[in-house]
Amino acid sequence: MDSFTLFPQLPPEIRLRIWDLTLPSSRLIPIRCGYDPSPSSTSVGPGCFSPASIPPSLQACIESRQHALSTRYTHSLSMARSPARVLLDHESDVLYFPPKEGYMAASAEFHTFLSLCNQTDLARLRRIALHESGLAVGLTVECLARIRDRMPAIEQIIFVCASHEDGGDDDAPARLRAQIHTAMSDLAASSGGKWTPPIWTIVAEP
Repeated sequence: MDSFTLFPQLPPEIRLRIWDLTLPSSRLIPIRCGYDPSPSSTSVGPGCFSPASIPPSLQACIESRQHALSTRYTHSLSMARSPARVLLDHESDVLYFPPKEGYMAASAEFHTFLSLCNQTDLARLRRIALHESGLAVGLTVECLARIRDRMPAIEQIIFVCASHEDGGDDDAPARLRAQIHTAMSDLAASSGGKWTPPIWTIVAEP
């Protein structure tokens, strides 16, 4: 932009096409529930927030921001009395629920999200990534059933298998895969053919 000063004089359709090309195809959006600790936060109550960076085109100028908000992004994931704070492309972005320090803390946070987040926002989600610590011990079927019920449009679930610093437990991914496969099969069978499991994969924690 600094070296091409004639950009504002381009036809609008060309400028908008250029702004389209600056948008990321997909983003990984870590999700937290509670009070946003970031210094720039103006929130006064708990809710959903994310440390994910905002696409540059949303900050470049008024035209680029308005175009991105009208074609791709919207503020989403309002919770209870808290307004929507997360800029999200429901079609392509992946919501990630990372691990959290404390016994069952990640599972409790994920279930809080499912229980309190605006149902209209949840119903628009297509892709999520869930750290295995977010699955309550022994309650995988129940957890997936809640995802099915609260996120009816979900198309893909990525399960993140915890890493082991000591190099042990090489069978952990296989056990998680068997656990998820059994739970998905049980849910599909109990639905009488009315529910088809979403595409799911298991990836190792970075």
